[in-house]
Amino acid sequence: MISGLTIGAALASLAVGARDLPWGDVLVALFRFDPSRAADVIIWEMRVTRTITGLAVGAALAAAGLVMQQISRNPLADPGILGINGGAALGVVLSIWFLGWRDPLSQSGVAVAGAGLAALFVYLLGRGGRAADSAAILRLTLAGIAVSALCLAVVSAVVLIDQGTRNLYRFWTIGSLAEDSQGRLWWLLPLIAAGLAIAALMSRKMDALALGADSARSFGISVPVTVGAALLSVALLAGGAVALAGPIGFVGLIVPHVTRRLVGPSILPGLLVAVPMGGAVLLLCDVVGRILARPAEIQTGIILALIGGPVFLALMAKVVR
Repeated sequence: MISGLTIGAALASLAVGARDLPWGDVLVALFRFDPSRAADVIIWEMRVTRTITGLAVGAALAAAGLVMQQISRNPLADPGILGINGGAALGVVLSIWFLGWRDPLSQSGVAVAGAGLAALFVYLLGRGGRAADSAAILRLTLAGIAVSALCLAVVSAVVLIDQGTRNLYRFWTIGSLAEDSQGRLWWLLPLIAAGLAIAALMSRKMDALALGADSARSFGISVPVTVGAALLSVALLAGGAVALAGPIGFVGLIVPHVTRRLVGPSILPGLLVAVPMGGAVLLLCDVVGRILARPAEIQTGIILALIGGPVFLALMAKVVR
């Protein structure tokens, strides 16, 4: 079912836009490309890269959220809420404006570094106590919100220094799939794949860590190594996603909750569901944004905020109750 949803979302992403294309034309273009047909050119030159980017970003953010919720035992954990996306965005923006680094490799590196530093800082700032009680959950969440607000405030200030950077401002504070990411996509896909691989390889240890640090040690698991590997995984996933689409939020909050309802709390089966589901959710939100504001479009980050904001408030009310 999840695979069918993902395929449907990808086909919708290829078919819907300023000019809608029949589904039959989309399938013909995918399997029998003809440069003389306008529909084929639109699909391959404009929409295929955007669709692959959406799938990769959604998968990365969903997996990062799943890992963060597991190791922190915090149901409110999300790369956007915990400031990880903001740290990645801050790293990229500062490197562009002060160092002039605009090549994909440099942006990839600073995005991962920014995400990793933000993840580590929030984890250290917000941890405390051994139980995943409401106080510990709120402490980590509030630490993340503070770091996120600080990072995005600096991003806004830096971007607005230059007049005429409205689109750049919206991209680096909200996130969108509309930005041309073709030059960066093939550099960043290996980073996202590496993040997924680390999460899968460390899945059993992270499952044990979710039972508590003492329980993990009783199984012979090194807690610092496991936490470090988990944070590295999150940094690669969130950093790659932000470098591609900006600091899009709430995918990593919503999808892991749905995933756990479907397959339980374990990381490995969770990844098998969260990865395709995250891509599908992001693409569907992107399609809705294109439909609602034709011939322009609403940025994907805004659509997700409208959906994710109420979900976050509902989860928070449940936690503090």
